[in-house]
Amino acid sequence: MTRLTLLHNANPIASISEYPAVWTDNTTKEVLFSLNRTTKDEKLGEVFFWADNSSLFEAAPNFIASFDPNDIRLNLFVDDGVDRDLVPVKRIVKHKGATDNVGLVNEKLLRSSEMLLIMAEAKAQTDVNEGSRLLSQLRKERIIGWSATTYASKEELLKQIEMERRHELCFEGHRWFDLRRWELPIVKSETNKTLEVGDFHRLMPIPKSEIEANPVIAKQQNKGY
Repeated sequence: MTRLTLLHNANPIASISEYPAVWTDNTTKEVLFSLNRTTKDEKLGEVFFWADNSSLFEAAPNFIASFDPNDIRLNLFVDDGVDRDLVPVKRIVKHKGATDNVGLVNEKLLRSSEMLLIMAEAKAQTDVNEGSRLLSQLRKERIIGWSATTYASKEELLKQIEMERRHELCFEGHRWFDLRRWELPIVKSETNKTLEVGDFHRLMPIPKSEIEANPVIAKQQNKGY
């Protein structure tokens, strides 16, 4: 924990006023590692939508509803738009970047806010008060008017950290791994589908090329495949 604390103290999270500029690359505040993108590279933002408004993904209604009304992140990450067929969509614009080159933005691989959430989750195991303080430290810089909150139990605090990771790290590739390591079901309410804990589909098969190239693992394919 000491090394994480030192790292975070040397690179504090962006304040509530600085945070929007993180996502347009107008500041590198709290960005510890990033993958720089140039006009010759594929655009990170185009994973979600293109400049012609063709939307590849939408934000789920239950995800949108889970935000505090005063959370500045929701409007930074999701907006109301129309696709190229003029159908209303909830566009994912977290990686929109500069408006004159839609989708061109550096990929933030590691940020101080993630470090703060890791610290809070670790502290939740032994010191709920300190874990609550660390979580409130982040929420104070994301939710207008947030009041410091101390949670009653480890279980309640971990539930709050789970939700905070979903909000802070959304559309950055963390959610799948969080649900797996916490052994939680993966629910897609819009399609009425649930991938239960223990379902072999939660673990991908070892590629055939790897099995054929390595006789040691030839008979070690993951269960179910």
